[in-house]
Amino acid sequence: MNLPLAAIVCGFERGGTTLISEILRQHPQLDSGFEGGFLLVKEKPAEFLSLEPYCTNFKRGWKVNDSELEYICAAETWTQVYQRILEKATILTHKEGWIFDKTPKYMEQLSQVMEKVPGVPAIVIVRDPRAIMWSWAKRAENPQSWMRNNLENACRRYMSYANGYKQAVANGLGDRILLVQYENLCIHKHRETKKIFDFLKLDFQESYISFDGVNFPNVYGNEVSLKFLTEYREHFDQETCDKILHLTAVVREWHCQL
Repeated sequence: MNLPLAAIVCGFERGGTTLISEILRQHPQLDSGFEGGFLLVKEKPAEFLSLEPYCTNFKRGWKVNDSELEYICAAETWTQVYQRILEKATILTHKEGWIFDKTPKYMEQLSQVMEKVPGVPAIVIVRDPRAIMWSWAKRAENPQSWMRNNLENACRRYMSYANGYKQAVANGLGDRILLVQYENLCIHKHRETKKIFDFLKLDFQESYISFDGVNFPNVYGNEVSLKFLTEYREHFDQETCDKILHLTAVVREWHCQL
């Protein structure tokens, strides 16, 4: 396995990346902060110091100060960046293990991101677009107004991420990518979680499916849950659902048939 970066994790915002992160963190040799974002820069690590909101969020989510982040960003290679993160991030308590970088937006630029870290595997989690749209909408002050004004743009955003994944596969990176469907993970949690650890060539234990103290607020409860699979049905009429499915028909294999 590549040291110290074990994997990158990406997918749609509000689409399950934090759930994957929490599962991975159950392994005694894996750890991470909330989100990274380093690999979104065009060329050099030093560019990260002006990449917002990722720079500010990284300091908060990995518990590093300004001087420590400057030291990390002065690294000459991406391997050295992650070595320095492991060294300086106080949220990481096991300094002899591996870390992973969970950043949803990596999916949109997946080819470019993976080219920066040759050999490092990527876990991409996808989710039914109706569930994603509701997850985005319900955080607005007026979810129904948000849907009326933003649905088509939101579907285009969904597809830009999907196209980033498809382009990476077309570019020959598919053997380094594990595609996880959120719905399958929730329904077949033992089988799908084992696939993740098998992909990373790490041991799997049943206990990894339950979380002893969730570290980040985007995960609800202390286990992989079925609770939010079809929440959108309580809020979207059939016309809205049909429109979402039409606008995302290119990835109809991600449309859940529950």
